[in-house]
Amino acid sequence: MSRLSNVVIREHLIPRIEGHAEFYVEIDSRNKRVLNVEFRIIEGMRLFEVAILNRRVDEVPLIVSRICGICGHAHAICSAIALENAMGVEVHDDINLLREIILALNTIESNLLHVTILTAPDMFEVQTINEISPKVKKLLIECFKIRELAGKVLGIICGDRIHPRNVVPGGFTYIPSIEKARYLIEAMYKKSHVLIELLRSYKEKYLVKLDRVSHYVSLHRDDRYTLLNGDVVIDSRIKIPSNTIRGYIVESISKNSTSKTCLLYGTNPYMVGSLARVNNNAYVLVNEIREVIKDLGLKIPSTNPFMIPLAQILEVLNLIYMLRDVCEDLKLRQHKVSYNMRKGVGIGVVEAPRGTLYHSYVCNDYGRVLSVDIVTPTVQNIADIESSIKIAVQNEISKRIDLTRIKILCEKIIRCYDPCISCSVHVIRIR
Repeated sequence: MSRLSNVVIREHLIPRIEGHAEFYVEIDSRNKRVLNVEFRIIEGMRLFEVAILNRRVDEVPLIVSRICGICGHAHAICSAIALENAMGVEVHDDINLLREIILALNTIESNLLHVTILTAPDMFEVQTINEISPKVKKLLIECFKIRELAGKVLGIICGDRIHPRNVVPGGFTYIPSIEKARYLIEAMYKKSHVLIELLRSYKEKYLVKLDRVSHYVSLHRDDRYTLLNGDVVIDSRIKIPSNTIRGYIVESISKNSTSKTCLLYGTNPYMVGSLARVNNNAYVLVNEIREVIKDLGLKIPSTNPFMIPLAQILEVLNLIYMLRDVCEDLKLRQHKVSYNMRKGVGIGVVEAPRGTLYHSYVCNDYGRVLSVDIVTPTVQNIADIESSIKIAVQNEISKRIDLTRIKILCEKIIRCYDPCISCSVHVIRIR
């Protein structure tokens, strides 16, 4: 086959994502076949895994929270849990409950940023949110107000809205004020009806169908929707202890990217994030959310990545209902568990806004970090993004080869996954 028949689409600037990435698609136009797809991370290396080396365990959560300006809370809590496991520390239920509240608020903030600003133009096929109808724009503004309330609660509980100052191994540096947090969470609940209206608007504009085979990985508990303290579940069927996750996910380094890539069992792309969580935990969603799914006729579980923004809205609704209930039960009597430094290995697994996140540490006798491995949701989604693009482009070129349409389609798919490029860049190359 002559390479003259090949068409290459390469986009260096993908708008409305966090960070800088590009995609590369090679098409055999004569035989109408997609030959190669790559989603490349092109930001400079950030070397967080080196910056943590030889640090004391109590310093690490604050450092790793700087990995991201959106999901710093998830990094801090995940590292604290991993280091507790390394030090042999077991915290009490109140600390875990407050951590789950923080993760829920972090997810609400992140999801609402994505569905209101980053993907709303794609849903309504316009360039910016300024071109959306006044009715829907009003809904977006109200949803953003819910996001602001979630951010205020994070500031109250964590001492900082973006980078939590009080999250440490063993718990928290102080007991935060819970009463004001409860008041703001109640205000979020009172506004939550606008999320259902936005969901209805998105479903009416939902135009792209892309059913494909993939795998869906998330944390899971049989009794409730969870963002920490559960087993890792694959496709709602296979459960594995969270501390064994490294035996199922294989990392590799790409020559064209400053990010690693992960494959399930070393061979299969897989998805993490809101759609994976909703797919794997559909039967433990609160009753009101299951009714919303039924009333709107949404297909859950879904294999369509274009469903991710809708799943994010469903998840925000579910988390707001959960927060209202669990905050009534929260009585933080002890803010921190004391512990002695020791040699150990620990893994922490939580659900960050964009999906399953794990931190792994090896520590010496003095509580200093000897090695670290951080695997972020975007790193895990890269192969699945490439798989979705390949299938979507193959469907498109079977009808016509329109390079502009293909470029727009690829951008839409990437934005649906809500990649966090800054989190993904932790590669070190030694020559």
